[in-house]
Amino acid sequence: MKIKLLYSSSSGNSTIIETDNTLLMMDAGISYKKIKKAYGSDPKLDAIFISHEHSDHVGSVGIIARKTGCPIYIPQKSYEAKINLFNNCIVNYIEGGQTVEIGDFTISAFSTKHDSLASVGYVFTEKSTNKKFGFLTDTGGITKLIEKSLSDCNAYFIESDYDEEELEKYAGYDDYLKERIRSPYGHLSNQQALDFVTTKLNLNSVEVIVFGHLSKNTNTPEKLRERIESTIPKQFWDKLKIITQTTIIEV
Repeated sequence: MKIKLLYSSSSGNSTIIETDNTLLMMDAGISYKKIKKAYGSDPKLDAIFISHEHSDHVGSVGIIARKTGCPIYIPQKSYEAKINLFNNCIVNYIEGGQTVEIGDFTISAFSTKHDSLASVGYVFTEKSTNKKFGFLTDTGGITKLIEKSLSDCNAYFIESDYDEEELEKYAGYDDYLKERIRSPYGHLSNQQALDFVTTKLNLNSVEVIVFGHLSKNTNTPEKLRERIESTIPKQFWDKLKIITQTTIIEV
């Protein structure tokens, strides 16, 4: 499978997961025009999967679904929170613990922890190869369920929203917002993401890990890379990528 991480930040998110026969989108928080430019053409989508209802993940989903005619998979409470986005769209509910099959893929949802009405991550499994891509974003912590759901993937996207030191000193957020971000229902920090990688994943067998959803206010690729190089053995550095622009990986 080929994975095209088109956009990933606290401003907007969208990823394409594809084979020669099946094209899926993960989150739709960027305009259709920008998605076409980043992807290189009009994506002929078979389905869109949504993690939760916050605008940087769902803001353009209705427009994209209507233009492409593809169905949307989204937790019911997230749909109900933004119901006006989905006029004339084909909507299917998907909750943590449920699995669907679309073309070349089996897609499994798992529950995450975020201050939204519902939130899920996904594992995309290519049927012909059994290769798995785990997508974890917008969660304030990593539960036993999340660990189990992501235990044997070949490739990962993992949120690394903020750097602890940068969040603490950033004057643009008040104490309430800072507490919300680092709460058990907020976002993953650089250290939380790296703790998961070092203690729960087998870096010898993992092909690639991409870190994304970096906050433009409280994180930088340089800060995260510094943490990676002080935490992860050097022989694994080439497997660890940070999204700074459209990133393409194959597994």
